[in-house]
Amino acid sequence: MQGSARQNADKVLRSDAKNLTDDDLLAKLRSFGIELDRPALERLCRETLSAEEIATPLLGQRTFQGRQAEMESDWIWVCLMALWQRWFPDQPCFELLDDKIEAGI
Repeated sequence: MQGSARQNADKVLRSDAKNLTDDDLLAKLRSFGIELDRPALERLCRETLSAEEIATPLLGQRTFQGRQAEMESDWIWVCLMALWQRWFPDQPCFELLDDKIEAGI
């Protein structure tokens, strides 16, 4: 693969988290130095309107060396989004609203 086709193949997608357990997702966050549990995430979800809003300051606190590491950092948002969706499905979230709009619901 070349250029953007290769970059897109390496991109982390929300669907990549689908088959991971909650413990797997929390371990992935820990691999980025993020210690989070259900009560802490619940508090963050109540204080924000999107997983991206939670992820942005967490990303800002980290330094990524190279493009691959930066792309791997997408796991932070993906893990937060997956856990939000699983643990707090009734808590409003822009990403979930966007999913419903795209599905025509």
